[in-house]
Amino acid sequence: MDNHGRSFGMARLLWNPMLGIYAHSAFVLFPYSWMVWVQQRRLHFLMLLAQVAFAIAVSHWQSLVLPNACDYEIPTVKAMSLCG
Repeated sequence: MDNHGRSFGMARLLWNPMLGIYAHSAFVLFPYSWMVWVQQRRLHFLMLLAQVAFAIAVSHWQSLVLPNACDYEIPTVKAMSLCG
């Protein structure tokens, strides 16, 4: 399979209605198709590195955003009852 076909297959899988939860939060959760693609090529070490880097980036973003979220009245944070 060439790169174009593989990319199209990944995009089609990503936008599959059953995987819609991954599609709209692709920058929060690794898409299922990406995990399958990595596992098929046995790049487990690279996937582990990617997950660790992603977790560090998310925790860093949360440490920057969440402490100030109540000041800016972000509705999601208020809905989670994180504000006093």
